[in-house]
Amino acid sequence: MDLNKDFLKKAGIFALFVLGFWIISLLYMSPAMDGMMLNQGDMTQSRLMRADLDKYIEQTGHQANWAPNIFGGMPSNMIVGKLGGNMIYHTHILTLFNLVDLPFDFLFLSMLSMFALLMASKVDKWLAAAGAIGYAFMTFSIISYEAGHITKVLAMALMPGVIAGFVLMFRHKYIYGTIVMALFLALQIGYNHYQITYYSGITLAIFVAVAVLISLLDKMPKHGLLVAACSAIAGVLAVGSNIGKITDTQEYAKSTMRGGSKIEVSAEEGSAQKSQVGKTGLNRDYAFSWSYMPRELFTLIVPRYMGGSSNETFEYVDEFQTDTLPLYHGDLQFTSGPVYIGAVFMVLFLAAFVICINYIAQADKNDSRVQEVKIVMWSAAVTVLVSAILALGRYVGINNVLFDSLPFYNKFRTPMMALAIAQSIIPFFSMYGLNLMFNQKNSSESFSFIKPLLITVGVILAITFISIKTQEYGNPADASNFGNAQGVDELVRILKTVRQSAANSDFGRTIMFVVLAVAAIFLAAKRVIGKNIAFIVIALLCAIDLISVSKRYMGDENWVEKPEEIVEPPTNFDMQLMAANAEKARILDLRRDPFNDNSSVPYHRNIGGYHPAKLSDYQDVISYAITPNGAGFNSDNLLNNNALDMLNCKYVLTANQQSRANEVLPRGTALGNAWFVAKVEKAATPKATLDKINTSNIRNTAIFTQGDEMPSKLSFAADSSTASIKQTHFSPDTIKYSSNSSAAGLAVFSEVYYKSKQGEWKAFIDGKEAKVLKANYILRALEIPAGNHAIEFVFVDNPNSLKFVEMAISGLIIIAFLASLFVRITGRKVKWMDA
Repeated sequence: MDLNKDFLKKAGIFALFVLGFWIISLLYMSPAMDGMMLNQGDMTQSRLMRADLDKYIEQTGHQANWAPNIFGGMPSNMIVGKLGGNMIYHTHILTLFNLVDLPFDFLFLSMLSMFALLMASKVDKWLAAAGAIGYAFMTFSIISYEAGHITKVLAMALMPGVIAGFVLMFRHKYIYGTIVMALFLALQIGYNHYQITYYSGITLAIFVAVAVLISLLDKMPKHGLLVAACSAIAGVLAVGSNIGKITDTQEYAKSTMRGGSKIEVSAEEGSAQKSQVGKTGLNRDYAFSWSYMPRELFTLIVPRYMGGSSNETFEYVDEFQTDTLPLYHGDLQFTSGPVYIGAVFMVLFLAAFVICINYIAQADKNDSRVQEVKIVMWSAAVTVLVSAILALGRYVGINNVLFDSLPFYNKFRTPMMALAIAQSIIPFFSMYGLNLMFNQKNSSESFSFIKPLLITVGVILAITFISIKTQEYGNPADASNFGNAQGVDELVRILKTVRQSAANSDFGRTIMFVVLAVAAIFLAAKRVIGKNIAFIVIALLCAIDLISVSKRYMGDENWVEKPEEIVEPPTNFDMQLMAANAEKARILDLRRDPFNDNSSVPYHRNIGGYHPAKLSDYQDVISYAITPNGAGFNSDNLLNNNALDMLNCKYVLTANQQSRANEVLPRGTALGNAWFVAKVEKAATPKATLDKINTSNIRNTAIFTQGDEMPSKLSFAADSSTASIKQTHFSPDTIKYSSNSSAAGLAVFSEVYYKSKQGEWKAFIDGKEAKVLKANYILRALEIPAGNHAIEFVFVDNPNSLKFVEMAISGLIIIAFLASLFVRITGRKVKWMDA
């Protein structure tokens, strides 16, 4: 069998760079090899969230499908996930069959993905390495990973790989491009961060639309339509590889805040809690609360333009007696760091437009590459512009239209996340343009690009300098940072000075990297140094620039010993409370933010907790009943709160303001695990239901919303004064009760109602299935016959019926990918693969 020696040589070089990316990942994350872990805030919350579920697995050997300790109870698959059949995800083919594991994989995948894109674009291998390394260490990825947003970062890592498939397509390698796009996109969807996948879809749609349009203008419609068709096929294959997980997530989303609320109240009408959810998705004000300011875009080229983070490490300042300061002075509530794309990348990105325009103007009519340059240039321009517009959120009016009209767009928050698009396109296009500049027939043509490049760089730096010198460095919240300290005005003045100093210092840093990069390019164009030497210098500058800034936000101080990161065993306080709480009543933990913290979730059944997609009905109860009118908690609304009573909240945990010692406030009005009611009332609207809950005697009355299934009658002889119902067994997926009543009755249970195609709670009375009703907006209710009865609730999880489809389609992609490699190794020609 003859081998394609040219392909093997290229594959060998590719493999050497891949090995280098692995080594870089190991070096940067080396503390992990010494048994340490990153102290990630969101991962800490995640560990706390799932601790009781992990304990249940240890005790029983199987996964609970219901998580009882958070927000009154919710499906566990949105906490621990539900395994799908995506073989690309399970085989870890892109991380060398799991040789590159957590926490090294996000860096490795980022470098591999961008390197694949640039090599597919026929960019020099050293420039491709520069783009790959720089992309991996973009601050937005680093601060997101440090915060624990792991699936988001992994999804972002794969964005360039998706575009690599498109590049291969417009290079007429239709089959190979389809396979590569499907491979990267299927894995990205498998990471289950649909907001980033949504942005990938926007990016891909723009590239395809530009390719089709330019193909039509160049009178080559067949080529453009083939690219569009192959992209669509790749998308279908990628979605098919995850179809079960997608449908499960979509089904669950209908019941969560992302699916909207039955009650829509504007921010002006109600509290911040109320304004989080709109009728069909997130409320616009809530969704746009993390919008990047227009002038904040300068952080793309000067990292500390806006000060950096809300807790930025800076040189020691005597007046503050600390080396961490709230240097960030933008509008975000807080930030872990800026979105910095790199000094070299930013100036070369803008210069690349000048290079491409000059190339098109100077090219021969028969130059086949002109069409490609047009497609890449216009796609880069539009995608980055769209990325910036979306990231600016509430500051750009068109985003209101997009929020209301784009499918699924109102399910997402944090508009600044759209800068993930720019983050993936800017290093690609900057290296593409630089490679194009040097890819000329003779050196004089390359040198002709120097003057416009220098002018572009000069203009960019001048605009940035003027902006730094003219911007304000204050923030309305500055005074609150110092509490009641003496001389607050003076401290605020000094803080502004420190911020300006930080911006000036980083601008000087930007100039240094830009001058060094331009000098290397100039010397190479003049043939003083070799082109490869200049490219290696660019690669080193990009790596040093991005890695050094990223170290500010994920350095040695972010690593801790593993024992510090495990969930701590219950304290004596927790153990005493658990012993006293034999009936497993719920608690409200006010020692921290009760609805944004999971500290007590491992040990107690909570009214609150933290999860970004809690059940929408439960959020309504929080907004309109537990905390009516958005009021803070006080002794009155803690002790006289029907919503807490019906959720069987028997204890409130607080901390003594002086000693900070844990304290327990008992709630004697909690209704218990279940109770019989004497009558039923119907409310006309969801809001009316919640109003009735707040004002009715819910011990004797069950409230039903019009449209929900009603009990067989409106009054019952059996009520709590003459009948009893007791809980006899509790586990996450099974709860048992015994009832005793001389007459038929309606029992209400202090357990969250949940029914979907994904799973549901079913009830059995003496082994015979009974209909579960929805009462009091979120609770379960049962009609129980007279006499003594055994009652059992069981959560029935519906398995992923499409798992085989996922396995088959994703397996087909893997086989096609390996087969294409085999074809290329053997040197065989396949139409539309090596055209």
